[in-house]
Amino acid sequence: MKKNISVIGMHCKACEKMVADELKEIKGLKNVRVSSRDGVVHFVADEGVSDYEIERAIERAGYKVGREDKPVFSHNPKDYKVFFLSVMLVAAVFLIFSKFGLSPLGLAADNSNDGLLALIMGLTAGFSTCAALVGGLVIGLAARHELRHPNATKMQNFRPHIFFNVGRVGGFVIFGVLMGLVGSAFTFSPLALGILTLLAGVLMLVIGLQLTGIFPRLTSFSLPQKLAEKLGIDRRKKKEYSHFGAVVLGVLTFFLPCGFTQSMQLLAVSTGSPAAGALIMGLFAVGTTPGLLAIGGIASIITGKKAKTIFKVVGVFVAAMALSSIITGVQLAGFRVPEFNLGSSKAEDILEENVPKLVFNGSRDQFDKDEVKVQKGQKYRLEITVNKSGSGCMSAVMLPELSNAKPQLLKAGKVVNIEFKAKSAGVYELMCAMGIPFNTRIIVEE
Repeated sequence: MKKNISVIGMHCKACEKMVADELKEIKGLKNVRVSSRDGVVHFVADEGVSDYEIERAIERAGYKVGREDKPVFSHNPKDYKVFFLSVMLVAAVFLIFSKFGLSPLGLAADNSNDGLLALIMGLTAGFSTCAALVGGLVIGLAARHELRHPNATKMQNFRPHIFFNVGRVGGFVIFGVLMGLVGSAFTFSPLALGILTLLAGVLMLVIGLQLTGIFPRLTSFSLPQKLAEKLGIDRRKKKEYSHFGAVVLGVLTFFLPCGFTQSMQLLAVSTGSPAAGALIMGLFAVGTTPGLLAIGGIASIITGKKAKTIFKVVGVFVAAMALSSIITGVQLAGFRVPEFNLGSSKAEDILEENVPKLVFNGSRDQFDKDEVKVQKGQKYRLEITVNKSGSGCMSAVMLPELSNAKPQLLKAGKVVNIEFKAKSAGVYELMCAMGIPFNTRIIVEE
């Protein structure tokens, strides 16, 4: 007979998969469909299947049977208190770093902020629902290893976790390279880069807001789990244990339906750089390792209420980064933030000597000059002759802080002009559409 059961606590594709995996273990249960959006499990059950079996399976997955009426906004005052304190903390960190001319997110290569963001996303995912999804595989590996090696020491029984995580980190680096190559294979227009950046930003924003607990009804989205099923992840986790199998299973977790992972995958593609793609996915996988090792037996230092509070702070940080990505995506897509000039806007002619020239020779060689010197207070037009089209992130150029012009496409045979007027002396950088610097610096002198 057909049945529907309401389940409390599901909010993403990873939740759906965990519940479905447990229910599929029950003999006589068929056509299992799980909807986190509706909080309902649909299935066909033989007469011999009891409601108790189904309820126990759902509880083993980490959820409860029952209906939950989630409010649009949280009714818990503590959620708002932690949220506003988190906003103040994150704002203070950004202000302190910007005062010293530093980026609080400058861990990644080429001064990109993507590396630290990937690491933080990984650490958060490592103690979240995604960790529970991947952790189920880890626990299964450990159990099969103990069956095969009943006399193994505690250290020897920890080997599956090591091999699994080595495979996971290595696999994410390799697939990160491939995703960067996919991005580099296309000469992305600013519109295409804008769409990719927007998608990654929106996905991260949803994840960040979920972590804050302010919007209980908010549900994340991720790609379907069909790919994971076709790759045989569920079948592989039931095979007899081997170290090689543990490594392969770690590699294949790249394809599990996790919103954290997929937001980083979008980011890796949008860089158009194999090195940047490897860095983003590798640091994300490294970030998940502490949580997965904690599942493997190492005591976690953040549990219970402390963990929830920490995740609320992290959620604000992720949401702030997501808003930055969304703004960048909007600008890349060609939309402009309206500017309000209260004073007169008298047009200024640009002197002939104030037209510095650069030649762009492709993503690898970049510009023919490492620096361009200009004077504070004068208006300039930077003229860029494009010999070879850029690729990936390097297919478009912008000059933030000096010019409000949207990123312009670096296409062979085209001449790109960027007008700017420096109000302050200092060193500024030409950047690609994702904020990674080119080799040329603009030096503004007094």
